[in-house]
Amino acid sequence: MFWIGLLGVLAMTMCWSLAVVLFRVGQKGSTARKLSVLLIVEGFVLATAGYPDFALELSEAFYTSNPWIDPVFGTLHFLGDATMIALYLPFLAMALATSLTRPFADRRVVIPIAIIAFAIAISAVVLYGAFGSEAGTTAMYIAVTLLFLFALVACIDAWRKA
Repeated sequence: MFWIGLLGVLAMTMCWSLAVVLFRVGQKGSTARKLSVLLIVEGFVLATAGYPDFALELSEAFYTSNPWIDPVFGTLHFLGDATMIALYLPFLAMALATSLTRPFADRRVVIPIAIIAFAIAISAVVLYGAFGSEAGTTAMYIAVTLLFLFALVACIDAWRKA
């Protein structure tokens, strides 16, 4: 698990480093600045996913003596995922400007998606905390996977039309 954790920490560090660079070189309201915010959130999601824990090879005794860590980091992780969903679609609309992403430039489309994403995140926390159910967690991971697949298709579409 050490190597997985190390790679995760490396990815997290890369996200935050690139975010700083993009924020410094980008003008206010630019695609670069919006991407920097997205990268900060992505680094946060990686940080709360347990990669630092894996890299440090924390023992089971550590978690037993600190039972608050899993629920807090789990909640923060799901809220980070929801934030990523809320920010990623408008970013794609701004960065790619294709027919696939155009609807996500409209706040009337993006706000309900953000509300749904946060509802899924809260349900994931509540269902797991109260009932030990993975249903909310599964729904969140499906939503994030669909988001990334859509982004891939939109990028390929933009590339083909360029």
